[in-house]
Amino acid sequence: MLKFFYLFSWNIIFLFVPAFVVENFHLSNSRIGDVCALLGICWIFGTGVLHRLFVHTIRPKWILLSSFVLFGGLVVFVPYPNYLRGFLILLGGCTIVSGLIWPLCTSAISDAAPKNIQGKVLGLSQSMLSLTMMFSSLMGGLFLHAHSMIPFVFSSLSALVAAALLLQAKIE
Repeated sequence: MLKFFYLFSWNIIFLFVPAFVVENFHLSNSRIGDVCALLGICWIFGTGVLHRLFVHTIRPKWILLSSFVLFGGLVVFVPYPNYLRGFLILLGGCTIVSGLIWPLCTSAISDAAPKNIQGKVLGLSQSMLSLTMMFSSLMGGLFLHAHSMIPFVFSSLSALVAAALLLQAKIE
């Protein structure tokens, strides 16, 4: 369930950033491509640089917990800047944090599965990605139609639910 809420949180943002920037900043197709390229660079920094930096010095569950809280706290503010630069800085920060979360979640799933069914468990994990993309597309479209800031609020809530589930698992 933890990964479901994380993936929902990330996908609802990732899928609706183009619509948001068209509606609020009137970007062209080319500029939307530039935004996506920037997100790719931020993702690489999170998964490559930060993950390698933190995973050997801090326990992965603490990184995950703090990353969920940071992402949940940051993503709710992404739509507030009235200028593109501020929006991109906040969105880039969210993407970096999300890039840090992704390999930690996948690693936790892999480590928790017995060796003889690890492939099946990771396959189911990938199926969950497809499921969350479907749900976030449907719900995000409804949210975006109501108000352009609502997807960001639901993304934040979903990330905080993931943090609460992780915290509950740590306590138990």
